Amino acid sequence: MKITNLNPAPYNPRTISDEALRGLAASIKQFSASVEGNANGLYRLATTITVNRNGNRILSGHQRIRALTELLKQDQIHDDDITWVELEPDSALEKAVNVEMNNPHIAGKWTDGLDEMLLAIQIDMPGYEELRLDQLASLDVSSLSGESQMSGMEYRIVILCDSEQHQTELLEELESQSLSCKVLIS
Repeated sequence: MKITNLNPAPYNPRTISDEALRGLAASIKQFSASVEGNANGLYRLATTITVNRNGNRILSGHQRIRALTELLKQDQIHDDDITWVELEPDSALEKAVNVEMNNPHIAGKWTDGLDEMLLAIQIDMPGYEELRLDQLASLDVSSLSGESQMSGMEYRIVILCDSEQHQTELLEELESQSLSCKVLIS
């Protein structure tokens, strides 16, 4: 389907920075090859966009459409990358679907295993920085003030060693300082 046949919701309350849009385009480009039916040279989406059949109004996926058109220069979207709904245009339900699709308060939370997973991805996958995955494990302490807000936090660093011997030496040195250390091998 031609992307120009889709209409962004004029009330869409979300925006995206240029940097985040570049990261989104990199993500689409990186993962497109793993989506079944990647044909005709079209970048495919790992998750569908949602479109109201009544007016072809985009309810979710505005930023992915921007990434496809503006950065990846694609003028079509694969039919399988669209989930169609039928709602009254401009209705409260249509607007609720738009907001609900991006509501962080009804999404899951990251588990303690995220850091190890991100480390393995960083080591094994090219383009890690472009995908901005490193920001998932980052804590912006500039917005925190006062010791009390930071009490109970667990602080971690990751050190990439150039050899097993270097890793062993560094581990012994850190443990001699009574630091809790964990070795990750990937």
